[in-house]
Amino acid sequence: MNVVFRPLTWLLLGLVVAIAIAAVYPGRESTLPGTVRLATVPGAGPRLTQTSLAPLCDYLGLALRRAVEPVLLPAGARSLESTSFDLALVPASMVGRVKGGEVLAWAKPRAVPGLGCRPYVVFPKERPWYDLPSPRISFGDSLTWSGGRGAQEYLLEHGFKDLTRFGNVTYGRNPFVHEAVLWSVIHGVADVAILNEGDVQAAVDAGILDRDRFKLAPAGPAGAGFALVAGPAMSGSARRQARAAALNLDLFRYETKSYQVKAVLEAMGHLGLHGFAPDQVLPALRP
Repeated sequence: MNVVFRPLTWLLLGLVVAIAIAAVYPGRESTLPGTVRLATVPGAGPRLTQTSLAPLCDYLGLALRRAVEPVLLPAGARSLESTSFDLALVPASMVGRVKGGEVLAWAKPRAVPGLGCRPYVVFPKERPWYDLPSPRISFGDSLTWSGGRGAQEYLLEHGFKDLTRFGNVTYGRNPFVHEAVLWSVIHGVADVAILNEGDVQAAVDAGILDRDRFKLAPAGPAGAGFALVAGPAMSGSARRQARAAALNLDLFRYETKSYQVKAVLEAMGHLGLHGFAPDQVLPALRP
């Protein structure tokens, strides 16, 4: 008996053969990650940083339909250029020239209105640091704008064009929170500290920092703090979903039943952050 193969039969036969060949030779690996890696700086330590980011990772994971896992950058890392990541929550100074990367949103600082955070100077009123022959200075950290990078003009105005005139220069290890640097001035270990405005205001509100004893003043203009960055491997749709989810934290901040949003913001507060703000006007209108 002669069997007649119709065009549809040949098409189905060819499809079966193609699937079989693809199973043996899978070809190029998919760029869609099974787990989204959220890179960040160590902060106060791996345990606290990962715990503080866990609710945010769960929240972003629901939007991306992927598991999101925090990955801590090596201590001393100053850029993202040689780092493999899908998302990153890092100081703006670390964004650098990552080819194909994109800032999705800016993190809002705690206890400070608006987006940028100013570097603040703290020193005893009875002993102004600029009158000392070799003052000891302590910076909040070496990466963020408010940790000391934005205070260069302030130091220059007081006759310190570089750090060689200081008797001792130290940097805090936690770019998120500068409380340790604040205590160094309170206990007399340093003559002056430059740190982020949010931590200064929080210390005043908590009664830790006495305005009658210490001089508190801005040491520079507000600047970008932390950025939520998309890595080169993230698709356009995934970037839009991550951006929308981050910005929706503000949208649902005051909803009484938004328990997940409240958990995310509460945990981010341990990192001195309080949600996200758009990196541009009307980001939802992006193509």
